[in-house]
Amino acid sequence: MTEQEELMYKLAGRISDTGAPVVFKGALITKLVLAENGYCDVDRNTYDIDVHWIGTPLPTMEKLVETVNQSLSEIRDDLYAKIKREYSENRTAGIVVFDRQREAPYFSMDINTTPVEKSRIYKYDDRDFKGVLPNEILADKIFVLSGHKLFRRSKDIVDAYMLSHCLQI
Repeated sequence: MTEQEELMYKLAGRISDTGAPVVFKGALITKLVLAENGYCDVDRNTYDIDVHWIGTPLPTMEKLVETVNQSLSEIRDDLYAKIKREYSENRTAGIVVFDRQREAPYFSMDINTTPVEKSRIYKYDDRDFKGVLPNEILADKIFVLSGHKLFRRSKDIVDAYMLSHCLQI
């Protein structure tokens, strides 16, 4: 696990501690599902946090960034978040976390505003946070792999293969 990924898990836990109505998805949750099923040696890095904001009304982008910055400040004071792109009906919001010293992007967050039917609690170290169900991850992988841009999604082939061994289909 990279230092960057460790920080992403800590941030997911801190954001959850604020009471923000979020459900995490993507590679952070995929890695936890794989680890729960014995796939601990798979080197599957991630460079962003994918999350669903499930509360209503939707927060402003400023409120989203404030929540992330508040959570970051409790972990490390050398990082800060700012808006990358506003969300709209068919587009996720984007936040970038920057390293203050280098003024360089450290990682990003994509925030979706579509509802999530079911979720479960995942644990990483001493942090708990809600994440999508494993079958939702596999369904998303299969959907993406059914598209025309397969060459850009080779990691999803590996993920789908491993997840298919973790779930009863």
